[in-house]
Amino acid sequence: MIKIQADFLPSEMAEQLHIDILNTQEEWWRRAYMVENNCTTHQNTIFERSLDWEAQLTNSLRQGMMTYQFTRSVEHKEGCSCYECELKKYADSKMKEFVEKETGIAGLELAESFISIYERGDFLSTHTDKGKGDVAFVLSLTKGWKPEYGGLFHSQRQYVSPTFNSLIIMTLEDGGQNHFVSEVSQRATHSRLAFSGWYKKI
Repeated sequence: MIKIQADFLPSEMAEQLHIDILNTQEEWWRRAYMVENNCTTHQNTIFERSLDWEAQLTNSLRQGMMTYQFTRSVEHKEGCSCYECELKKYADSKMKEFVEKETGIAGLELAESFISIYERGDFLSTHTDKGKGDVAFVLSLTKGWKPEYGGLFHSQRQYVSPTFNSLIIMTLEDGGQNHFVSEVSQRATHSRLAFSGWYKKI
């Protein structure tokens, strides 16, 4: 099951989050990626951007392996009161109540969440989220996005273009559910911003 809710957050909250993400200090971000081949898996390791790295990325994707590259937020210290930590509290209260009502799954808790930035060339290949939780979500915080920029959420033969302040929720059965994020075009005018994560049944 996939559901989309437009204008999910209070408008002032969504507007402020958009501004805060764009103004976040550099040390709160890290590049996340995965490449696989028949022998090894490289995940979240620092590689120099090189022709060799681009070849590994391409080969991993073409072989149908789990492959991605994008920027994501890092974990914060206990007691942090930054905008992301406050957003996580919201996700574990009001957002959770909405998700439970829409999915009919009671007793959820926020298992993991992060903010992502997809820049030109970033993507996330087909995967299922198996073992991540019972419900996945993506809250778009991107403004002025066009489908031709890429960065589209694909699942069940449909795609969703990032629309500012829209929430996608997707239930994950035992085997998960196939989905992916298409590559952001080199001609996109700006980056794709989102808050994503998973809920698990307690």
